[in-house]
Amino acid sequence: MVVSAKNTWGKNRLKLLHDPRARTLAMLAGEQNYDVAKWNVEIRPYVSPIFGDSEIPEELAEIARQLASIVLLFQPNSDELEVGQEPYFERAGELVAELTAKAVDYGLSFKVDIVGHAAGREQSDEALRVSSIRAEKAYNFFLTINQDVADYVQPVGVGTAEPVVREERTEEDKLRNRSVTFKVVLE
Repeated sequence: MVVSAKNTWGKNRLKLLHDPRARTLAMLAGEQNYDVAKWNVEIRPYVSPIFGDSEIPEELAEIARQLASIVLLFQPNSDELEVGQEPYFERAGELVAELTAKAVDYGLSFKVDIVGHAAGREQSDEALRVSSIRAEKAYNFFLTINQDVADYVQPVGVGTAEPVVREERTEEDKLRNRSVTFKVVLE
């Protein structure tokens, strides 16, 4: 969680709260194509309420981070997947299966949201509709090759409410926001 980011007297300063169970700064920076070497970074520990009161074993947190790093891309203004996304669906299925097997050992249960996103700055009925269709389409394709983990996944459309790239500056940013991602939710 970014607490503040500012440029003071030519120095870029970034203050963060970081839950050790969430993605690392390096992972997030890589996803957003940011060079953190240009920043003076201060990171303080934080325990996110998103994970509830449960302690998340590191091996499960790592699987959740790997799943969260998968971004399935769609064609502009469409619910059609870009060509070549199949390996990502296969990898996501492998990770959900691995998470399923290991979560049992810890007595934890979860769902994986297959989250549809839409590009744009403002939430609208159309953005919600398109993101829901994308989530459903990705969910259906996911199940064609990963039927054994069907009970653990569900489609969710969020429109522009949870962008993959916070500030769309380029066409590539918009492309990443016209996507589907995976989010592990503990139950």
